[in-house]
Amino acid sequence: MVWKPLYALTRAPALFAVVLVVSAAHGQSQAPITRAVPSFEAITKGLVGSRVFETRLVTAAVRLEVRDLVMGPGIARDIPLGARVLMELRGGAAVTTIDGTKQERRPGDFWEVPKGSVLTIENPGDVAVIRAIYLYEGPQ
Repeated sequence: MVWKPLYALTRAPALFAVVLVVSAAHGQSQAPITRAVPSFEAITKGLVGSRVFETRLVTAAVRLEVRDLVMGPGIARDIPLGARVLMELRGGAAVTTIDGTKQERRPGDFWEVPKGSVLTIENPGDVAVIRAIYLYEGPQ
């Protein structure tokens, strides 16, 4: 019988601390959590692109635009480029066709699409995420 009260007393400080923390947190008003909603725009049917991050290189007449391209299952044909593009498959799976040459891509793969090329991307899986770096050369 002596052990039960001692056992109860050893748990009392921990229980008191939990009650104290919970009651203190409950009494505070918290600001609502706001998250930036990523904005995407349609590039072509089946493909959307994130907001563009733009920078100019100081050492060369080159402007870079970086964005993520996201697509669900299906095919995005005749993707408009307007510049030379370096691409990286960041997630999912993709099959690219560049000027008629078909190539299977895996996460981590990089490839270049020359300016003026005809680009088609096929996504055989659920979601594919591609980082695209557009290189605009010359004074602009």
